[in-house]
Amino acid sequence: MHQQIRLKLTKPGSTDTPGAMRAEAIRTDPSELPVDALVTLLETLEELGYNLRAAGGHAIEGSGEFVFALDDATHDVSEECAEALRGEGYLDVVVLEPEVHEMPDEKGALAKALRTASRPGRLVQEIHVGTADPKTKLVPVAVTTIQLSDSDVKPNESS
Repeated sequence: MHQQIRLKLTKPGSTDTPGAMRAEAIRTDPSELPVDALVTLLETLEELGYNLRAAGGHAIEGSGEFVFALDDATHDVSEECAEALRGEGYLDVVVLEPEVHEMPDEKGALAKALRTASRPGRLVQEIHVGTADPKTKLVPVAVTTIQLSDSDVKPNESS
């Protein structure tokens, strides 16, 4: 779970221009949201041979994003997966590398992992908790943080 793939489930709307001036289809705004967009994406990923290790997001079947990480056996092909999704018409598909912590599946472990990630001058923006690795029994936690500008950090919060 070293990389995340982020995308929007909406697909661009299109319209043809009429008459002799007809050109290629023109992308329109707003984009369209297909029925069962999330399930369709998950089925597409399955058909392409990808298995997920973690998933999450916000306003997924709307204006937000779906975020996922491939399992350990295929995480090295995240960019290949993203390119395949772009080819399927998905928008704003990006691959990024979040900060990843592994934690035992026990009480208080998530708080400890986030304490490590939320250093002075950084705010936790998102967390995505995956499934335990069958070998190590550790649970991956991907953390995305926001760096505050120096002027926003109080003097007693310096690193």
